[in-house]
Amino acid sequence: MATFTSTPDHDDVFLGTAEADIFHFQTAHIDYRDTIVGGTGSAIDRLVFDTAGIIFDGQLPGVSGIEQVELAHGANRLILAATDRGHDHEAG
Repeated sequence: MATFTSTPDHDDVFLGTAEADIFHFQTAHIDYRDTIVGGTGSAIDRLVFDTAGIIFDGQLPGVSGIEQVELAHGANRLILAATDRGHDHEAG
């Protein structure tokens, strides 16, 4: 297991391991420039927000392979766009 902690005002690049990894961020310090990739395997990788706040999906395009998101205690909002991702549709 590896634990990664973000650096304020820095483009973080975190690549997970085959174990259960934990990625710590403050809500104000995660954005589109950060890369967070959970590891391979069946382990549960967690993205942990250590501060309460509003998180928009536009802050998360570099996040993949994360099985669990943990929000800090307090007033939180996780706002995700209502898009149909991950499905192939064929016109018939």
